[in-house]
Amino acid sequence: MSILPISILRKDKTLRSSTFLSVLSAGGILYSCTVGAAPVSPMVNTQWGTFPWGSYTINNSVYNPPNGKYNPADAGNTQSIGKYLNGWGVQWKYSSPMQAPASFGSAYRGWHWGGYSPDKGGFPVKVKDNAMMPTSVSFSAAGPKYDVAYDMFFSANPKPGGSNPQGEVMVWLKYTGNPRPAGSLIAHGITLGNNAPGSYDVWYKGNTGKPSWPVISYIRRDQQVATSMDLQPFFWWAANRKNWIPQTDYILGIEFGIEPYEGSGSLGVTKYKASAY
Repeated sequence: MSILPISILRKDKTLRSSTFLSVLSAGGILYSCTVGAAPVSPMVNTQWGTFPWGSYTINNSVYNPPNGKYNPADAGNTQSIGKYLNGWGVQWKYSSPMQAPASFGSAYRGWHWGGYSPDKGGFPVKVKDNAMMPTSVSFSAAGPKYDVAYDMFFSANPKPGGSNPQGEVMVWLKYTGNPRPAGSLIAHGITLGNNAPGSYDVWYKGNTGKPSWPVISYIRRDQQVATSMDLQPFFWWAANRKNWIPQTDYILGIEFGIEPYEGSGSLGVTKYKASAY
């Protein structure tokens, strides 16, 4: 899991741009990503703010703010999420550089720390059942340092409530500014078949350090801003080739979003689907 920033909003918390999420960085560089139109509802910039988006929940999740504190009124360290006519978006501005991400502005389906999306989308599913987890996404992202990724949690308990999960799988699609995944590089350029195209470097972190649970990160070598694939092969490889995931554990849901580390930037998502069956 990771961390984030926001942009320049008017006092009514709506953007006046008709075609872009735009953020001016501390260095004067304008970062923009297309989302299609101005927000259709006020931007949400509270630390754990959410809103429903069809079957999904859009989640601000500023879990690692600079200096350990988050104040929505602090224009130098803030993040917002918004709903648009053809999608959803995230904006951030973080003045203090971070070694770890500040947040994870995302859409989730299924479980998220005691909360659930409006439609659970077939989750939870047991790892050993090898359920298909089809997804498609199209997005644009901009900023000095970030990763755009899927994030999925697993646990021995299919309904863990507000408890921590027992492990995490990430699939990075796009990244810039040399963000470092958790743990150590374990494998180079693995492939997972036609249902999960591309090649991936694999990083693994055990249950020491932060977060306190194991994290498995697949970093796509040929970066993508649009993809359709099945996420099940990532769990199969970790469970069967490496024994990192117990076969009897449950996959609790799918999240997709951006982890920013510093500066100003934005994510615009114009297509997103994820489920399990």
